[in-house]
Amino acid sequence: AVVSTQSTGALLDVVIILLSILTVILESMPDLQEEGHKKAFSIIDTICVAFFTFDFLIRLVICPNFIQFAKTPLNILDFLAIMPFYLELAVGRLVQGGALTTFKVLRIFRIMRVMKLIRHSKRLILMGRVIKDCLSELTLLLVIWLMGVLTFGTVMYYI
Repeated sequence: AVVSTQSTGALLDVVIILLSILTVILESMPDLQEEGHKKAFSIIDTICVAFFTFDFLIRLVICPNFIQFAKTPLNILDFLAIMPFYLELAVGRLVQGGALTTFKVLRIFRIMRVMKLIRHSKRLILMGRVIKDCLSELTLLLVIWLMGVLTFGTVMYYI
């Protein structure tokens, strides 16, 4: 069976995304906080970010319209997924010592890599379009839900 290059590339992208997500999860486990594990996680994360950066830059270079590329939600998510790595790298070089730990909060944004999986699922893309089309209705639903939470939360507090 002949496998197309596009599907092989998509499969590699999904595998790297899942590896990156698994690394983020394992890195947060207390049992794996030893120095050897931290170094291995750092190497895996660097390889994953290098792949994501290469993928992002290739798509940026070959896009016919930069403005349209920059406005696409999936491209914004891809940028937000790789940005914390480079920000932490730049800040780490500028700031030495204990002040660097305040920038470790940026690691939370690495979870944006999960959103990269949307690109490979037609159903998730469709769901995103439906949510975009129904945004006003969903906003109204959220407001009504919040009113109920506030009302019943207040009643529960005073009873």
